[in-house]
Amino acid sequence: MILPDDFKAAPPKYPEFSKRLKAARKAKKITQSELADLIGIDWCHYSKFDNGHEFPPPDILGKINHVLFG
Repeated sequence: MILPDDFKAAPPKYPEFSKRLKAARKAKKITQSELADLIGIDWCHYSKFDNGHEFPPPDILGKINHVLFG
């Protein structure tokens, strides 16, 4: 698929959450793929949280919290 030169991706909806999530994940030295595996979801789904395009539902947020913060 070829995109026009003036194409711009949608800005993240949750930039502050994304920033904090990435910082916590990187502090634990865990990749997006590793964290996705640990919480039981596909990497492509997790990347939407990490990039701020979606906010995780409560059950997934709890799993992320458990992995990153014990």
